[in-house]
Amino acid sequence: MNLDEAIELSNEVEKAYDNGFISLYSPPGKEIHLNGEKFHELVKGKVLCVNSFDSEYDRLYFRYNSYEFFTLIKKGLL
Repeated sequence: MNLDEAIELSNEVEKAYDNGFISLYSPPGKEIHLNGEKFHELVKGKVLCVNSFDSEYDRLYFRYNSYEFFTLIKKGLL
């Protein structure tokens, strides 16, 4: 799966959520959470950004076609 396919799938999830077929902790949006391995595979050649997620984790992300692809990493590991 490439980034465009991930965006397409995210849009389908959002449609299912909007029509009451699935329930999520938070509504889908313009962010896609990737596991660490997939994130590091796809981040090559992208501008990497970081911000604080909570007291334990930082959020690493890059932007692609108005979406943010992100992963979480324990604070202090960067």
